[in-house]
Amino acid sequence: PTAQQARRWSRPRTNLPSGNTSHQPSSAPQQSSATSRSSNPAISEDCGPGVALRCLYVDDDRFLQLTFPSRVFVPLGIECDRAENGYEALELVMAQQQDTPYDLIVLDNQMPKMDGTTAAAKMRAIGFRGTIIGMTGDPEGCDERTTFEASGIDECLDKDSAGIERVIEVVKKMLERQEEGNRIQASAMKSEHASTVGLRASEKVVRARVSGADLTAECTCGTPVSDIDATVLREDGP
Repeated sequence: PTAQQARRWSRPRTNLPSGNTSHQPSSAPQQSSATSRSSNPAISEDCGPGVALRCLYVDDDRFLQLTFPSRVFVPLGIECDRAENGYEALELVMAQQQDTPYDLIVLDNQMPKMDGTTAAAKMRAIGFRGTIIGMTGDPEGCDERTTFEASGIDECLDKDSAGIERVIEVVKKMLERQEEGNRIQASAMKSEHASTVGLRASEKVVRARVSGADLTAECTCGTPVSDIDATVLREDGP
C-alpha cells in the first residue's frame, strides 16, 4: 500500500492552541541517549484494562511510516495512527483527547510545518498525559536535541536499531500492565458476582422456610426469621 493509504486516520480540522505552550517537565530525569535509557520510563496512567492500546507514530519519512509500525506495532497486534508532521499529530491528539486519548506517541523531531519539540510542548499544554517517546538523528549535546529533550517528552532515543528495540520494550511493558489490569478487573467482577449469588441463595432459603410455616428457623446468616425485614418475607420467589 502507499503511505497515504497506510494512514488510518481521517479527522476534521481542529483549531490549534496558541499562546503559552510551556510544559512543566517531569521530576524524573530526562534520558538523552539510546545507550543510557531508564528501564522504567513514564508510562501512561490512562492505559486502562479492557481498552486496546492506542498508539500514534509521527514522522515525515514515508519509508519509516510503513516500516516502523511493521516492525514495532504489527508483531504485537497493535494498530497505530500515523501523522506526517507535528501539526497533523496535534490535530489527532486534540480530536481524541476527551474520549479515547492515545497511550503512546512516538515522535520524530525534525519535520516540516511543526517539529517534534513544538508538538510535544503543545500536547502537554492541552493536557495530554500519555507517554511520548522522542526519536531523533540529532547528536547528543546539540541545541536541537537538548531542546527536544526538554519539550515534555518522556524519553529521547536515537533513530537506530537500539532505539527501535527500546520502543518495542516500552510497548511490551505497557501491554503487560494492561493485561495485569484485566486480570484484576476480572477477579473483582468474579468476586462481586459470587457475593450476589450467595445473597440471593440466602434469601431463597428464608422464603422457603417461611412458606413452610417454620417461623422459628434461622436463615443461613443466623438471623431468626421473625427478625428479618418484612419486605424480604413478602417477596415472591421459587
